Amino acid sequence: MGVDVCKNSVLNSQYEEALEKILSILIERFQKFWLHNDFIYSWSTLKKKEDQCLRILHNMSNTVLQTRKAAYITNKKNELKTSGGAYLY
Repeated sequence: MGVDVCKNSVLNSQYEEALEKILSILIERFQKFWLHNDFIYSWSTLKKKEDQCLRILHNMSNTVLQTRKAAYITNKKNELKTSGGAYLY
C-alpha cells in the first residue's frame, strides 16, 4: 500500500488479522440467512467485530494516505525550489 513493511510491522500484522477477520465475518453473514437483514445484523456480535476490524482497516488506510500526501507535498516543494518557482513547459 505504499508503506515500508518493516517499519510498521505491528500495524501490518493488525491489518492482516483484521482483513482475515472481516472476510470471515462477511462469509458467515452470507451463509446465515437471518443475518441478511440489516436490523438483525446490527444487533449481532458479528457487527461489533466488523466495526472493530473496520476501525483497524481505516486507520491503516488513513496512515498510508497521510504519509503519501506528506511525501508528495515535500516532493513538490523540492521541485519548486530546484526549478526556481517557474513553470517549465
